[in-house]
Amino acid sequence: MKRQYPAKRLFRKRPVASNKVVSGRFVFRVRCVRENSRQRGGEIVEDILEKAAKKCEGYRLKGYHCSESSLRACAEALNIDVPEELLRVSSGFRGGGGGYGDRCGVVESGIMLISLRYGRTDPGVDVSDYSYLIRLLHKRFNDELGSYYCRMLKPFAFYLSGSAQNCSHVYQKGAGIVTKLLLEADRLIKKMPESERYVKKA
Repeated sequence: MKRQYPAKRLFRKRPVASNKVVSGRFVFRVRCVRENSRQRGGEIVEDILEKAAKKCEGYRLKGYHCSESSLRACAEALNIDVPEELLRVSSGFRGGGGGYGDRCGVVESGIMLISLRYGRTDPGVDVSDYSYLIRLLHKRFNDELGSYYCRMLKPFAFYLSGSAQNCSHVYQKGAGIVTKLLLEADRLIKKMPESERYVKKA
């Protein structure tokens, strides 16, 4: 039996009970969760996700790579102030780490934003909250895109883009995944199962 490539989940149809956010050729299907009908600072959550996707594509068209584009786009959509040093740091994570093809640069930018918001500088602070969110980010990339590895995602993104041969689909959908997780982060942390908490080894 021929082994199925994980990223082929891109083509699978899933029953989705929510609205669609359309940005050019991109369709981000927002799953049916309570946040969909809520507002955040007077702005509908669906609009925030669409804004992140559009901004990410806009930065891609300007010449920024995946990690650079998504960090800027998600931060702007969520009104997160990102220091210039972090923008510079993000450049090295492009293409799965300098083009190495490992973890997608959009995932890396999501990890940076989670850490910026929930990370620590004091070694005595519990690591559970941000670690849990980062694990969820990986899971959501796997669920929505079939992988979080650049080498798996890139061929199918190129296929979807046709003659353009680019990763636009991953940029936009990935930015939506990151943004949505950050919008839900406080609630997710509050409801984190005890089994997900970090236990320091003696």
